[in-house]
Amino acid sequence: MHRSSKYVTLMLFFLFISLTASDKISYLAPLPYSKYHPVQTRLIIRFHRTVPEELANLDSFIAVDGESSGPAGGRIILSSDGRTIIFKPAGFFNRGEKVWVHLHPVLSGQQNAFLDTLYYFTISGDDGGTLQKSGTSGPPPDQPALPLNPVNLIPVIQNGVVIPSDFPRINITVNDNPDTGLIFINNWGGVYYMMILDNQGDPVWYEKVPDRRRDFKLQKDGRLTMFVSQGYDGGNHIALDSTYAVVDTFFHPAGYLIDQHELQVLPDGHYFIIVADRQTVDMSLLVEGGNPRASVLGNHVAEMDADNNCIFLWRSWDHYNITDAIHEDLTASSIEYVHMNAIEIDHDGQILISSRFQDEVSKIDRETGDFIWRLGGVNNQFEWLNDEYRLAYQHDIRVLPNGHYTVFDNGNRRSPVFSRGLELAVDTVNMTVEKVWEYRENPDIYSKYMGNTQRLPNGNTLINWAIGPAPKLTEVRPDGSKAYELNFANNYECYRVFRFPWKGKAAVPYLLAESGSNHLTLIFNKFGDRDVAGFNIYGGHDPEPDKIIATAGEPYIQLFNLPGGTYYYFRVTALDTAGKESGFSNEVKTYITGVSSGENLLVNGDFSHGFDFWSWDTDTADADAMWEIDSTGILHIAISDGGTDLGAVRVTYPNLRLAEGSQYVFEFDAHASAKRVFQAEVAMRDEPYQSYSKIGYTLLTGQQKRYAYQFTMENPTDFTASIVFSAGNSNDDVFIDNVSLKELPTGIEASPATRPEDFLLEPNYPNPFNPRTTITFDIPESARVNLVIYSMLGEKIKILADKIYHPGKYQIRFDASTLASGLYLCRMQAETIDGGNRFTAARKMILLR
Repeated sequence: MHRSSKYVTLMLFFLFISLTASDKISYLAPLPYSKYHPVQTRLIIRFHRTVPEELANLDSFIAVDGESSGPAGGRIILSSDGRTIIFKPAGFFNRGEKVWVHLHPVLSGQQNAFLDTLYYFTISGDDGGTLQKSGTSGPPPDQPALPLNPVNLIPVIQNGVVIPSDFPRINITVNDNPDTGLIFINNWGGVYYMMILDNQGDPVWYEKVPDRRRDFKLQKDGRLTMFVSQGYDGGNHIALDSTYAVVDTFFHPAGYLIDQHELQVLPDGHYFIIVADRQTVDMSLLVEGGNPRASVLGNHVAEMDADNNCIFLWRSWDHYNITDAIHEDLTASSIEYVHMNAIEIDHDGQILISSRFQDEVSKIDRETGDFIWRLGGVNNQFEWLNDEYRLAYQHDIRVLPNGHYTVFDNGNRRSPVFSRGLELAVDTVNMTVEKVWEYRENPDIYSKYMGNTQRLPNGNTLINWAIGPAPKLTEVRPDGSKAYELNFANNYECYRVFRFPWKGKAAVPYLLAESGSNHLTLIFNKFGDRDVAGFNIYGGHDPEPDKIIATAGEPYIQLFNLPGGTYYYFRVTALDTAGKESGFSNEVKTYITGVSSGENLLVNGDFSHGFDFWSWDTDTADADAMWEIDSTGILHIAISDGGTDLGAVRVTYPNLRLAEGSQYVFEFDAHASAKRVFQAEVAMRDEPYQSYSKIGYTLLTGQQKRYAYQFTMENPTDFTASIVFSAGNSNDDVFIDNVSLKELPTGIEASPATRPEDFLLEPNYPNPFNPRTTITFDIPESARVNLVIYSMLGEKIKILADKIYHPGKYQIRFDASTLASGLYLCRMQAETIDGGNRFTAARKMILLR
């Protein structure tokens, strides 16, 4: 949302007189620039002539965005007077924040807003007008009460759902009367979440998951499915019912590997799945220079019945020639020649498959396994009437009600490369294929892998461009105009994105815990249930706690001053308006460290308690090693065979909380039995195992040395980060001791004598840089600071800071590893808390690769 005060002033100068010939605002509350509003503020709008029924976008013409609380989901309420429109936010605003309002009303039958208004109002900074919590009955006398949350610490609530602090942030750039289906999406990056979102980007349901999942969708039997990369109950795909409970697991035929690309479940309980296997092939017989012992991966289609029996298996070995993968290196030692990525059941019950490395969509007889037809690639059977590009490493095939097909065409190897969504009409009588519809971005987007296309019930088409910077959902009308566009603020990738009509209602609450050094926030959403009157919180130091320690009227509670150095277990139940209690939520186990800023976040960093809190991981197929605490209390990694990779021998300290924007110092003592390298890092626990500390390799010698590395957590807050020591790829032993990770105080606090006199954005250093640089700025008085990196075309690249800073000098590290060489702009905007002083500055930055 644009927040230029000059722009706002111009927009609102004639707010209460006719701004257009169409109409004007007759009544508006809160007034522009007004302040001291309660956190429960609602918006009231009344037009001079226009009535709500005349708006084409009644449910979406109001966008509300708190500067610290973020986008505010909510609902429209119509007054009985037939004219007044009330917007009720789903949650509360934060104290002291500015709340921006964008009104964009469009009349039915028109394309443009007849009155476009942008302004802000300010929430009061004190709690004089807030509602007090109620219903906090105490625990039994033999269990001390845990302190409850003060009223002024309120988590973000959107769409009636509490949002975890590490939840992926959503950017919606177009929202113009899109399809009403909910958005099924998940993020590949940061902390993994499976999500169902509404058109405001607000969550309807979510689950934090430990692995990178994919293909989250609604099946023909009415259940939700997803691929679980770590496996589940012996299978790899799972089904959830409308209560979000896992009710089924899907399996693959014995002897084959699971392939993660596709699952299609039929109403009769049968399901189709892609499987794989590797074979050793003498490629010297097939291509010049071929490897006589190449490892070649095949892809196959399996139909499983309702009892998980395989009743149909279509194997690539039997139907595809390896040499038909003309764009792959067939002389390599490891070859993939099919890369099957989609299955679809056609209207006649036959099977459609997409085989990326063959450039081919094939139709297969479900009874015989014979090809019915082959479209694209070297075995193409059709004449292309009006498309010079044909298919190039496509990723999707779906059948439409009219018998046409949609494809997401990735477009690898084109010159220039570009991706597109396609609708194709296949004529099997005349053996022709016609491009009926196509969507390409302008300028083009190139998604080298993944992506999907979905035709929606309203006639629009959803395209997921998959790759990081590109939108995860672009919804376009038949004429190519955009109705909706969404991406993750952190440019996370997503394998597939869908829209589906969906109504779910959780049977039990879903519980998450966010722990600090001496406090804990419990979040417990009973998704989709509007008949919740309150919650019972069960807690204690033992698993499956059965003692109520508190109750809450909201779907969260904050517990403070918890004794540190111990584990806590929690479960939650929900109470409906009749007083009936639900079943227990999932159980969470969390450890309260009791440490504050500047103290070691590790409980057993000196190994004085043996291996407590540490874990050992050795790739036994590639390495042979053991760990022990020697007589001097030092961790000794004894290595007989270090394998071929540093990660073959690892020691890990998991479940550390790293807060976005905070600075940390990571230290340890280490030496080795001989000079060698190893890797020490603070990193993501699961795939893609991103390093937060960005240390690289560390050289060890026979002399013990203290190593210290300082870094800024540039990723979203992670409650499951890990310290990882990787000691493989060498047979030399490693010794580690006195490991610590400390959170540094925010910024460099200024004494009156050293307090900066003015706001200042210094030139970044180094400049030019590759790929990291440090940005330094001065804050003379408490102010909200917005620090953003832009391309020279004005594209927002990364938000480095958007919060209140107190007087002092600050440094932020910027990592441009994913960016191309070129000129960038660092822009700083600051406004003092009292609004009396504003500052804007920009610096040019040169990235040289």
